Amino acid sequence: LDGLNILVLDDNIHTCGVLETLITQAGGRPLVVHTVREAKQIAQQEPLDAALVDLAIPGESGLQFIDFIRKSSSE
Repeated sequence: LDGLNILVLDDNIHTCGVLETLITQAGGRPLVVHTVREAKQIAQQEPLDAALVDLAIPGESGLQFIDFIRKSSSE
């Protein structure tokens, strides 16, 4: 994962912590957020190489974020 920007979107703090550690140890740059709103902001500010998305987030779902990314990348 050498230098790759990996977005982690999950409302579970413990899951985020584990994924952040693993990504960092593998040489990646984890971008950890807990809401779809935060994920959209990061996606507009940072180039993302990959995203790990929890689909069952309270409020907006992870699927809505994936749809947002698809629409953004086609523009």
